[in-house]
Amino acid sequence: MRTAIDILKEATEKVSKNLGMDITFQHGRHETVVNYIMNLQRVNDKVYPAVIVFTEGMIEKQDTYWVEFTIPKVAICTLTIENATEKQRLESNFKTIIYPIFESLQKELEKLHYGYDFVLTRTDIPYFTDINRNLQASNQHVFNQLVDGCAIKNLKMKVMYEPCELKVRKVKSL
Repeated sequence: MRTAIDILKEATEKVSKNLGMDITFQHGRHETVVNYIMNLQRVNDKVYPAVIVFTEGMIEKQDTYWVEFTIPKVAICTLTIENATEKQRLESNFKTIIYPIFESLQKELEKLHYGYDFVLTRTDIPYFTDINRNLQASNQHVFNQLVDGCAIKNLKMKVMYEPCELKVRKVKSL
């Protein structure tokens, strides 16, 4: 059986291939994700761009033929350019990295969703660190770097385990 994480990871891999970008996929509780990213940075491994699935509050229902799930937050992010204006970051990060990843991910997920009610909403988060400073004041774990990104909130999907196939019968002509 495929899980919600499997589905999102496969979709991210397709996006990575389609766009010719090496997109990191990570999932887990907020603390786990932050620790993972920090460890990658320590060994100078590539972290961004990234699709990150935060699993706090995730609901998943498995059935015989499909999996249905709700994920409260998915983030698409990349490193910001320090000392760049918002307009410069919009051109360099959002238009060339974040928006293409979002649009391609949306197309991949639409293909997988079983139904007509698929909606993916995006909230831009320029210079994520501004928000993180407020979170640090409240003692929550945060990314310790300057990132631009967008958040997808309340992703709801229903995905069949195997796509249905139409079988065509050949009819003999008289």
